[in-house]
Amino acid sequence: MLKNALESLNVNVADNVHVSGHASKNDHKLLIKMLMPKHLIPSHGGIEKLSANIELAREFGYELNKNSYIILDGQEITFQ
Repeated sequence: MLKNALESLNVNVADNVHVSGHASKNDHKLLIKMLMPKHLIPSHGGIEKLSANIELAREFGYELNKNSYIILDGQEITFQ
């Protein structure tokens, strides 16, 4: 029903397309570039994913434990 309504408005509807719902490496790069946060703390995934995000942040000048951090469940961080 929605597809038909969109097509009646000359919208090109792509069906049979699967996406994971997770951001790609380029999506993460774009987000960092757009926001340029003062501190970067990846917050979802195992240590491999968190580390990969920190490595990606290095391309934008972030340094581990200076302005990018890996915080595991239960750990705290304080900014002054």
